[in-house]
Amino acid sequence: MLHLDMGLLFVCFQSNLEKGFITVQSRLNGEPLEEYIKPIGGGYFFALPGVEAKGGYLGQSLLEAGKA
Repeated sequence: MLHLDMGLLFVCFQSNLEKGFITVQSRLNGEPLEEYIKPIGGGYFFALPGVEAKGGYLGQSLLEAGKA
């Protein structure tokens, strides 16, 4: 028995959503398998850059880049 309503969980890290995930998903529009592989729902979440040096802090490189 096929259960086509079963879900999958997809997680990835992308430095540029437009050039990565969004572009690939837009190419799937109109594909015959779209009924089975089209994501419904979800969200984009931001992950802070890690600590680069001793004494540094989470997101430091991001905040310093914003000051420049």
